[in-house]
Amino acid sequence: MSDVMLTLIVPVALEGAIVDWLLDHIPERGFTSSLAFGHSEATANMSLAEQVSGRRRGIRFEVVCCESEAGQHIEALRETFAESGIHFWLMPIMASGRLASPASSPEPPEAPSRG
Repeated sequence: MSDVMLTLIVPVALEGAIVDWLLDHIPERGFTSSLAFGHSEATANMSLAEQVSGRRRGIRFEVVCCESEAGQHIEALRETFAESGIHFWLMPIMASGRLASPASSPEPPEAPSRG
């Protein structure tokens, strides 16, 4: 099964809870988190300050896992964090790995031919 990147956009108030959840459920894979700003004309759930600035602060989490694991994680997150405002998406991973000296790393995948 191919790998995907599961991306979560999480309200700042839930950052600690999501970190704990991810550490409990995917400790061997690890994940990345960063500050993110969402921009939208949909302002119904934005504070006045967010409406004025035109953006909403959130935390972006990225997890690389196989597609079936991603589906399981989404369902488990949905059960635990229902109605929390967490947004997610999945994207295919074309290649991943660690950079190493050329002698110790496998050949990179060939680029698709054009034409």
